[in-house]
This record gives sequence, C-alpha cells and structure tokens, in this order.
Amino acid sequence: MNPINTDDTLRGYLIDEFVEDYALARVDHRTAITRLAGLTGSVAAAAALIAGCAPSAPAPPPPAASLPGPPPHPHRPPCAR
Repeated sequence: MNPINTDDTLRGYLIDEFVEDYALARVDHRTAITRLAGLTGSVAAAAALIAGCAPSAPAPPPPAASLPGPPPHPHRPPCAR
C-alpha cells in the first residue's frame, strides 16, 4: 500500500470529522479553524471548508406588533404642506 494514499485518506477522514463536529456545534469556530488549518496547511482553506456548514442560528423572535398612533383630533384639520 502506498503511504501517500494512506496519509491522504486519513487526512480526508479527519477533515470530514472536524467539519462535522463544527456543523453539529460540538466545537466552536476558533477550534474548527485551528484543527482544519493544521490539516490543510492554510487558514484560508480551513475557512473555505467550514463556510458552508456553519451551525444554524436560532430563529429570531417575531417582530413586536406595532402600536397604532394616536387618533387624529376631531376638531383640528390635518396639516397641509
């Protein structure tokens, strides 16, 4: 067996595992970048690997219902500009 292929296979497996750990929020962004940069040799490659698999953020709360303004004064005509 060729040791280069074995090394690439192991590296690919570890990259997949680290990306999965990040996608499932088992590790934070900094840890994922550090681990992947060690395997890929560059921070840019590590960032590209995890760019599409960021953990999903919780859904934002629904907007608060806006309250209507005060009713117009019954004896005052609207302002004309």
